[in-house]
Amino acid sequence: MRGRSVSLRALHVIGGGDVGGAMSHLLALLPALRSAGCDAHLLCLGEGGLARAARDLDLPVRVVPMSGPWDPRALRPVWRALTGQRWDVVHTHGMRANLPVRAMWRAGAGSHAGCLFVTVHSDLGLDYEDALRARLFPTLDRFSVGVVDRVLCVSEDLRDRLVARGGDPSRLRVVRSGLTVVAGAPTATQAGDAGIGGRAAAAVANEVWAGDVPRFDVPRLGTVARLVPVKDIDLFLEVSTLVAREVAGLRVAVVGEGPELDRLRARAAALALGRVVTFPGEVRPGSEVVREFDVFLLTSVSEGVPISVLEAMAAGVPVVATDVGGISEAVEDGVTGLLVTRDADREAVARELADEVVSLLSDPVKREAMGSRAAERARKVFGAEAAAAATLAEYRSCLRVRGHGVERSG
Repeated sequence: MRGRSVSLRALHVIGGGDVGGAMSHLLALLPALRSAGCDAHLLCLGEGGLARAARDLDLPVRVVPMSGPWDPRALRPVWRALTGQRWDVVHTHGMRANLPVRAMWRAGAGSHAGCLFVTVHSDLGLDYEDALRARLFPTLDRFSVGVVDRVLCVSEDLRDRLVARGGDPSRLRVVRSGLTVVAGAPTATQAGDAGIGGRAAAAVANEVWAGDVPRFDVPRLGTVARLVPVKDIDLFLEVSTLVAREVAGLRVAVVGEGPELDRLRARAAALALGRVVTFPGEVRPGSEVVREFDVFLLTSVSEGVPISVLEAMAAGVPVVATDVGGISEAVEDGVTGLLVTRDADREAVARELADEVVSLLSDPVKREAMGSRAAERARKVFGAEAAAAATLAEYRSCLRVRGHGVERSG
């Protein structure tokens, strides 16, 4: 960024092994911030997929060795990272980053800095399978969040939940995640057998379908998610079983990694889906993965605004989803996708989701029209540039309140 005007310097801190929505959020946001003149850097606590992907994008990234959330080796290098340069904004994502940065901020690391930000990507109380962490981390968050200047929520629903739990409304702002959207990119139904073409797309297709790439006319249903209880992949499999009874030749993919992988594979086998569903693990980039599907199905118990849904919309793939959290802020029911509430009993919810999936798989005209509207909405509302502009506006607002001048030359 040498030789150009730099409005401010920001350090984003996150666990380097983080995948899923937070990873996709940052990989879109940081380049957009830098293009807008913000000297945005990334500090990863631990090596992993996010750190590697950031390097691939030529983002300024530093990795601090960290084997787990309580690894004391990380404390000294994190302190040096916070205090060794003058940051206008330090911005954390996830509890692995939130807790040490907040503790150090109170200890004086922020005395010469500007503002401390955090982005809330999901409901912390539902993020952990382990009962101890599910109780401990929300408690630690409530006790430590007072030092934070602004809390950015990726959906109105998340903000409302935090306000209901006693959060300070004046510090809680909504900044929706953005994604890199290529104008005019072909939709899934326009792309042909190998996705959007080329070796990269073919490689993704091979990964998703375990090397057995289905013919273009084979109906394809999929999801991209962390394999954790809050995503309720069991419900996804139950819906897939119902759809498979009505849609000949159905292929299904559950893309993602997590602690429930082995159990879910066994569950799929028990439901006689062994020859129908693949579990390819984590496949990147997500924007290529979703092009492999005719319909994207999300069965979560709770959500912010998931990046995977936005990626599906941007690719022109219609979304069928449970109407939870901030999903309806992205998917317009009956216009860009189809939403089903979780109010009924589980069997009824599964049946309704299956009916919506079948209605799209059996009607290419309806599917194409809905996908086209979804792509247009994703481009207009959820582009990375819009997320960067909203984030920068919050940075500058906070810094003005703090009387912290930031204009300088890069």
